Amino acid sequence: VEALWFDSLGYPSVYWYKVRARLALFAIFSVLTFAIMRAAFWRLERSFAPFLQREFVVDLKEGQVAVAPDRVLRPAAWVLSLVFGLAYGLSLSAQWEWFALYLNQGATASPDPIFGRPLGFYLFTLPIYETLSSWLTTLAFFILAGAVLYALLSAPKNSTAAARRAATTRSCAGSTATGSMTSSVVVGPKGAVTSANGWLGAPEKG
Repeated sequence: VEALWFDSLGYPSVYWYKVRARLALFAIFSVLTFAIMRAAFWRLERSFAPFLQREFVVDLKEGQVAVAPDRVLRPAAWVLSLVFGLAYGLSLSAQWEWFALYLNQGATASPDPIFGRPLGFYLFTLPIYETLSSWLTTLAFFILAGAVLYALLSAPKNSTAAARRAATTRSCAGSTATGSMTSSVVVGPKGAVTSANGWLGAPEKG
């Protein structure tokens, strides 16, 4: 319907320019986003591969199940990369007007007196820079979150148990030391009284 409306006005090329621009932006940013995310996760998989192939025992109602993180993280990384690629492709293709203005911008007036930038930079170029910066910053944040997740899952299985044993040992040692101090406090005065009685030649009572 929209194509027919533009055609009735004599501007069918405007409509098809919009369609081509949106398709091109969708394809470019979908592929770039998918490639960046997949390359980052591939590098994480290679770096943590020896640790992620170990199996963890998970307690369920039906019993214990051995699960290797690598079997879950690898397909999850593919799915996440694909979802991010499609989402950013759709999101940035909707901003086709900003890219069209940037690619077809004309000469503007003299530069501003503070930064020396022409007016066209603030109208056409800066919005593109901000869009690309936001896109890359978001990808970097999720890649960092993925790296933290890989690092946590690749930690030694006995690290938690060792920490618990160390805490229990320190607690027992503290309890033993406290008991020794209490015995010294209780026995000490009695021993002092005994020594004093012996020195004075008086028999010890009770």
